[in-house]
Amino acid sequence: MFGLDVLFHLFFPLALAELLCQDLGVPEVFILCFSGLLPDLDVFPALVSNPGFHRGPTHSPTFVLLTSFCFTVSLVLLGFRDFKRIFLLSFFGVCSHIVFDGITTRGIPVFWPLNREKYSLPLFLAVDPYILMFSLAYLVARVLFWLRGFKMWAINLFFVVFFLCYLLVRVFGYSKALSLANKRGLSQVFPTPNPLRWLPA
Repeated sequence: MFGLDVLFHLFFPLALAELLCQDLGVPEVFILCFSGLLPDLDVFPALVSNPGFHRGPTHSPTFVLLTSFCFTVSLVLLGFRDFKRIFLLSFFGVCSHIVFDGITTRGIPVFWPLNREKYSLPLFLAVDPYILMFSLAYLVARVLFWLRGFKMWAINLFFVVFFLCYLLVRVFGYSKALSLANKRGLSQVFPTPNPLRWLPA
C-alpha cells in the first residue's frame, strides 16, 4: 500500500538533512519526519472507502507546495518563528517522498489536477526488500547511537551513500535491460526484488 517503504520516507530526508545541517533540534526533526510521511495520509481514506485514492492528489507536485505552505503557516501560528526554515524542511520532506514514489512501479500523478494519469520511472518495486531491511538496520543503529550518546553523522552518511549506490545499480540495470528490450521490439521493463533481474513488459 505504501510507496518504497514507510521507514525510508521517514529516515532518508532526516539523514540527509542532518548531514547538511548540524544544528537540527527536536522541532526540526519532527517537522522533517512528519512532512516525509504526509503524502501517505491518503492511505486512511483508501483503506476505508476508496482503494484507488492512494497515490492520488497527495502525491502530486501541487500537493508539495500547498502542504508545505499550509504546514508552515500552521506551525508559525503555533509559535514557531522561522518561516523560511520551517518551509524548507517541510518542503524537503514532502518533496523527497513523492520523488521516491515516482521512481517506483506505481508512479505518481505528476500533472494533477490537470491530469490524473500516473507517471513513473520504474526503478524500484513499491516495497523494495533491500531498502526495507536497510531502513530497519538504520533504525536499530540510530537507537543504539542515541543510547550511547554517539554522533549520528556516521550512520547518516552510511545510509545516504548506501541508497545512492543502490540507486546507481538500479539505474544501470534499468538502462541495460531497457536497451535489450528495445532491440526485441519491447518498450518497457519492470523491476524485480533482484536488482540485476528485470522483466520485459
